[in-house]
Amino acid sequence: MKILLSPMTAGGDFHPVVAAAVGLRDRGHEVLVYTEHDGTRALTESDLPVQGSPRELDFANRLMSVHDDAKKKGGSASAEALVEALDGYSHDMAASMHAGVVAEFQPDLFITSLVGGGLARELKGLTGLPTCIINSDFYIGQDPPRPLADDFDDRCIPEIEDLAVSIQEADLVLHAVDKHFDYDFDGLPEHNRYVGPLLWERETMPPDYLTKPGGHWALVSISSQKQDDVRIARLALEAFETLPVQIVETIGRGHRRKELGPIPADVHIEHYVPHSAVLTQAEVVVTHCGIGSVHKALWYGVPMVLVPWGRDQKGVAARAARLRAGLVLPPDDLTEERLHEAAREILDEPRFKEAALATRERFHADEPVRTTCETIEEWFSDLG
Repeated sequence: MKILLSPMTAGGDFHPVVAAAVGLRDRGHEVLVYTEHDGTRALTESDLPVQGSPRELDFANRLMSVHDDAKKKGGSASAEALVEALDGYSHDMAASMHAGVVAEFQPDLFITSLVGGGLARELKGLTGLPTCIINSDFYIGQDPPRPLADDFDDRCIPEIEDLAVSIQEADLVLHAVDKHFDYDFDGLPEHNRYVGPLLWERETMPPDYLTKPGGHWALVSISSQKQDDVRIARLALEAFETLPVQIVETIGRGHRRKELGPIPADVHIEHYVPHSAVLTQAEVVVTHCGIGSVHKALWYGVPMVLVPWGRDQKGVAARAARLRAGLVLPPDDLTEERLHEAAREILDEPRFKEAALATRERFHADEPVRTTCETIEEWFSDLG
């Protein structure tokens, strides 16, 4: 097959689509990743064929414009304004792709992420291409396992309901979680599949301090995008001071070190470091509950202190806690003392590590990338 993949760079949407692209390429398919500026930068060191979309169409720029307009009016961007921006992006990007990369590459199939669902709908209307959506998260379509209000911030729900329409309209939807993680849900529509977590990391050499064997580490991870969750990283500096682990904190490009205040000499602050380099030696993770961070911790069998900060993170935390692989610490209860107590309990109680390792074994046995590729191949073959 010739497969055009266009992962959105919003939150955790990007990495599962790239993981699928690598798997499909390795199975002999011709792939092209067509993505925005942040995506092309992340893929600079990869050996995937990559083409950048026009900078003026970057969805990140449109979002920034919406937020800036709201600030000028003394408020925050409404969900309705964000949905309108996403719809406008989908229409304009589809038209650009139809005239450009689709005409040049002549793909057999289009794959995008959940936030690109509107783009898939628009592009299919223009080209008739079969479309596949890879949802990095749990199922949000019709009659989900839990009410959306239990899993998302209120202001996110209009956008989620809009994205849920894409799930109904796509030809194939692959959810990059497993069924057990998603409350053992049995109600997926016929054209939906659980495939398990699809993980990919930017190729970067880990810092020297992580290459020395025998370390005992804690990973503190906040959002890779600008979110107001820096308080988690700040409180962890003192909460872990007397615990028998060294700390690595990843704060993304949206934050600066000075936001954390005084940093102890034995704490390592990184804008980016491959989480796998820490997780192979980690005893505990403190996470804002982004789906990518939680799945990586589970993939390596590391228990978590789960601090769901916003967006979909209540739902992610609830599912990880249901697996007994971590403790939920709501943001309203987040103090240095409570964080210390939760981390101490994770370190002292073997049941959390045992539950995380059991999930790790299940994830690995399911071979998510292979499952994803085989599902796509079988589905495309059935199209005739």
